Amino acid sequence: MDAHLYNSLTEGDFGNGFYLCQELVEGDFWSRRLGCYCVYRGMDYRDDIDYEHIVAATDRSGEFCLPDAIHHQVETDYFYGLRRCSATGRQEQGTMAEVTLSLDAAGRRRAGRCNPVQFLTARVENGRHVRLYWWYSPPGQEVEPDRFGVFGDDGSGLIDYGQAPGTMDYKGQGWYSWVSEAQAEDGRYRYSVCTITAQGVNDGNRGYVEITIGTHNFTGIVSLDCGVG
Repeated sequence: MDAHLYNSLTEGDFGNGFYLCQELVEGDFWSRRLGCYCVYRGMDYRDDIDYEHIVAATDRSGEFCLPDAIHHQVETDYFYGLRRCSATGRQEQGTMAEVTLSLDAAGRRRAGRCNPVQFLTARVENGRHVRLYWWYSPPGQEVEPDRFGVFGDDGSGLIDYGQAPGTMDYKGQGWYSWVSEAQAEDGRYRYSVCTITAQGVNDGNRGYVEITIGTHNFTGIVSLDCGVG
């Protein structure tokens, strides 16, 4: 049995043991002899799915309704993951079975959105250009992206998400790279990358990177001391 599914301290009455019916064996042994499917949940980001704490479980494949005790708030993104457990309590470790539930201010489900980009980074290239790098991973996406939109602040500190100075077609999972035009003025610049569907639905991501353009003179080392202790 996987360690995080072992619940003898609470005799199987609480936590994961409750969903795995381990109260029947006082939390000491695996009780679902036919195996089961464990449901996990996270909020705001897909990487925040808590795969240590089960929120629901079922021994049947196919459609499954979450218990009424699981509540949802408006204007919130929820991410659910599903993992199969064997008859001996060994659980898969994959992240391919994940879905998104995004609610608007009225509690209605938002139009399907793509996953946000990951690992967005920036570097100065050729003195005045900015090169961006990011990764896109499809698991859990509601809709496949059509393109990426690159947004910037032109050095103002406020990113304009209404106008994308750059776009790039989506070509599947992997790393992407984009280079800006030369920046005329020195200063700090912010960039954000969003995924966009064929219908023009933006993923809503507001994460950004910040980078400095220009020549800066740094004071050299005046003295260096060392000692043995």
